[in-house]
Amino acid sequence: MNKSEKFLTKWNRYRKYGKVKYILIFGILLESLYCLLFMTLILPMVDYNFNFQYYSWSTFIKNATIGVIVGPIIGFITSYTQWNCNEDRYATIMSHSKML
Repeated sequence: MNKSEKFLTKWNRYRKYGKVKYILIFGILLESLYCLLFMTLILPMVDYNFNFQYYSWSTFIKNATIGVIVGPIIGFITSYTQWNCNEDRYATIMSHSKML
């Protein structure tokens, strides 16, 4: 087993138990924040510009609830997909940098 194969084995172990959970947690939190801001602030402003009506508190609470439920789901899907698509590239870059 050469040096790069050893590193890739360590990288796979590290990926499984370490970095993935932080990437997923960060992605879920960030996407939840985006979704909550969109549903509670941006959507009412756009609706006011086109319909010239204010949102009621019940609509605000409903949109905030939708944002809190949908945000983590979208965050998990996007962060997990991004990590899995770039996993080979990250491992290749790291193995080449260790070999230098």
